[in-house]
Amino acid sequence: MNCPLCHNIVASIIAQELRKGEKRKVFFCRRCELGILDSKISAEKLKKFYASEYRQSPKLTSQAIPAQLFSTFAPLQSNRLKLLKPYLTKKTKLLEIGCSAGMFLHQVKKHVSEVTGIDFDIATANYAAQKCQCKVYTTDIHATPLQKKYF
Repeated sequence: MNCPLCHNIVASIIAQELRKGEKRKVFFCRRCELGILDSKISAEKLKKFYASEYRQSPKLTSQAIPAQLFSTFAPLQSNRLKLLKPYLTKKTKLLEIGCSAGMFLHQVKKHVSEVTGIDFDIATANYAAQKCQCKVYTTDIHATPLQKKYF
């Protein structure tokens, strides 16, 4: 597999199971320190998924709104922050791909110099940008103006 960020060949696997036991590999690029979820889904299919069914559930009567997502999941980010905090400094520029409504960006913001997000869900991306006062893109990383090796 090639890293989608730096195009380095990636062979290191850091996890083989996701939340709730789903069997999916997570790779780690040693060159740019990016975690990569093994996925065979095209960018176009991802866009359609995030625009329609991503926030829907048979248990919900309507789509979850970004403010609800934020208030529900922001308090649960402390474990992620604790895990990453040893690697963060006031000089760190952090990019979160799949930032949702900015729950983690909001928590980590005070520990780094800059946060930026990417999320295909336009409504949550807009909410994250406003809530975290940062730039959040709604396109594939290659379609953003982000500079290589910036983060």
